[in-house]
Amino acid sequence: MFTIVDISDRLRELKIAATADHYENGLFFQEQADWRNAAISYRKATNYRKNYKDATSRYNLCREKGMIKIAVMPFVNKSGKEEFGAMGDFIASEIISSALDADPEFIRFISRGYLDQLLSEQGLQKSDVIDKNSAVRIGKLLGVHAFGFGKVFSIIPDSPRDLRSNYKKVGTIKVYAKNLKQSVTVPAYCNYSIIERMRSVRVQASYQVISVETGEIVSSESLSEDRKDECTWIVINKGTEKLIPRNHKRMVTPGGQRRLAGAEMMASDAATSMANKLAHKLVQKYE
Repeated sequence: MFTIVDISDRLRELKIAATADHYENGLFFQEQADWRNAAISYRKATNYRKNYKDATSRYNLCREKGMIKIAVMPFVNKSGKEEFGAMGDFIASEIISSALDADPEFIRFISRGYLDQLLSEQGLQKSDVIDKNSAVRIGKLLGVHAFGFGKVFSIIPDSPRDLRSNYKKVGTIKVYAKNLKQSVTVPAYCNYSIIERMRSVRVQASYQVISVETGEIVSSESLSEDRKDECTWIVINKGTEKLIPRNHKRMVTPGGQRRLAGAEMMASDAATSMANKLAHKLVQKYE
C-alpha cells in the first residue's frame, strides 16, 4: 500500500523562501550598481510572487540602468546597383527586426528615424552626418552605447543563357500488335534535349560595431550570401520518350520548365539572411 504525503505546505514554504532570497540578491546587486544581475534577481522574485514588495519597480529601474542602446545605421550601398532598391536601409531595418524577435532583456535598438528625433531635440542635424568619427561624440550626447555601421560592396546577379544539351538514342521498344494480339519488339529512336536554366545573386557586405565609451571597433566582419534558383526539363524533338535513360529523367526538377525567382527577390532574401546573422551576433555580444 502506498502512502500519499501532502507536500503542498512544504512547497509553499520553499517558494516563499526562494522569493525572499532572490529579492535580497537584487538588493545586494543594486547596491553594487550591478544593474543587470539586480534586475535578473528581481525578475526571478516576481516569477515566484508577482507583486512581491517593490520587486517590479526595482526591476524596471535596474533594467533601464543596465540597458545597452545600439544605433544601427543604414548600410552604405557601394555596389552601384540602384535597381535593387534601398538595400542599405533594408538591411538595417532587418537587423533591428530580427534582433527584437529574440526579445533581448537588456538591449534597446535605435533606428535612424528615432535617432533623427533625438538629434532634432538637441538642435542638431539629422543622422546623415553621423559617421565613425562623430559617433562617439553624438553617442555620448544621446546616451547611445554603440553604433553599427556597414557597407554593401557588391550585388552580383548572374542569369546565363539556358544550357541546351542534345541527345539521340537508337534502340528497340515493345509495342502491342493488335493483329498478333501480343507485344512485339520494334526499332525506335529519340531525339531530345535537356535544358538547364539558372539564376544566381551574390551579396557582399561588411560591418563594424563601434563602442561609444572607448571609440574602438569592438566587432568587425565581412559577409557574403549567395542565392540560386534553377530548373531542368526535357524536350522531345522527335521520336519516343521511352528511350530516354533514367539518369537523364532524374535530372528533371519538380515542375520542370518554370519561371525562376527574380534577382531582386533573391538579393532581398540574401540580405535578410545576412541581417539575421548580424542581429544574432549583436544580441549574443551585448545581452
